[in-house]
Amino acid sequence: MIVTDIIFLTTSSIGGAQVFVDGLSKYLVDENRTPLICFGKRTDHVSLFNSSSSIDTILIPSLSNKANILLDFESIFSILSILRKYPSANVITNSGKVSYLVRISCLLLRRRCFFIVHGWSYVGFLMYPKRFIYLLFESILELIDWSFCFKIFVSNYDRKARPLSFLNALPKQGYVIHNGITDPLNKLNNTKPNLARFFTQNKVTALKLLTVSRLSDQKDIESLIKSLLFVENVNLTIVGDGPNRNSLEELTFELGLNNRVEFLGSLNSSDTFTQYQICDLFTLVSNWEGFPLTTLEALSFSKPVILSDVGGAGEVFHVEPSLSFGQLIPKGNSPILISKLIAKYFDINLLAEHSMNSRKAYEKHFMSTKCFERYLKFFDSAIKI
Repeated sequence: MIVTDIIFLTTSSIGGAQVFVDGLSKYLVDENRTPLICFGKRTDHVSLFNSSSSIDTILIPSLSNKANILLDFESIFSILSILRKYPSANVITNSGKVSYLVRISCLLLRRRCFFIVHGWSYVGFLMYPKRFIYLLFESILELIDWSFCFKIFVSNYDRKARPLSFLNALPKQGYVIHNGITDPLNKLNNTKPNLARFFTQNKVTALKLLTVSRLSDQKDIESLIKSLLFVENVNLTIVGDGPNRNSLEELTFELGLNNRVEFLGSLNSSDTFTQYQICDLFTLVSNWEGFPLTTLEALSFSKPVILSDVGGAGEVFHVEPSLSFGQLIPKGNSPILISKLIAKYFDINLLAEHSMNSRKAYEKHFMSTKCFERYLKFFDSAIKI
């Protein structure tokens, strides 16, 4: 077997990088490439990468995101062994500790690699000082790997936030390819979103609000819940789990909003897509953000999006400024301001316009095939440098 592309990532939990790798690998197969996915820490989500018999996988048992010097050295030896076995394959790594180990391995072998930055591990270190060590380590690697590691950023924000921003001026060091996703409607055997309500109703009496996120300190779900205090006839569905779930549920009861806020926990993709279908609006309230895939999922279902103006979240509006399909929450995530943005969609004309435009923006810019085509061109063009 001639492997053309080796993709490394960790799978401690399902997330944007894992979904991205699944989509990229399947696209490579469709383009008659032969990808090999190498991952660590076996979980129930491993089935995500085994969904196609034409995609080979290798488990690296020692590879995880937790700090362990002995296991890290073991992982490097495993990575070196894999790279030596496939000397001509493209080496592709994603964010997380695995990117450190892969780049170190490529340095030892004097091997070219591609680093797809899905956000930096040190983002938010002002709130969590212990993350400063990630900034320090990434800065050191930036000084070392610029000559053999080609970096691709999923947002302009990540490009600007790199430790040594002057490296963006070098060839193939500051390239941005915004995320794309496979059309979820294909999985549901639908050909287009359901917009029938806009032709059968003349007003909006209630709104169904959806957010899909990990319930961690990165997301400001607390402000989103509090916003319901300032707007009536709005119900919120929260899909996702995490360490803050219990405290958020307690807050909901304390505010008397338990009959308007529903916590569904983690759902499989099919059930999550159902929630996108039945909601009116999607919102993502965050303290920091890269370029979230959940926003693109909402657009694919023709839903207006309300997003915090943090990180690269707002870039989704920059790629198609001629279309209006959502709103930005000003910095600070004021619950009152969030409620005012939500309330605007009681105007059925605005809701209809933004709903139809969101799908147009997705089809024009964020379909996975267009995104992965750009990646493939980048991989092939870098070979000539």
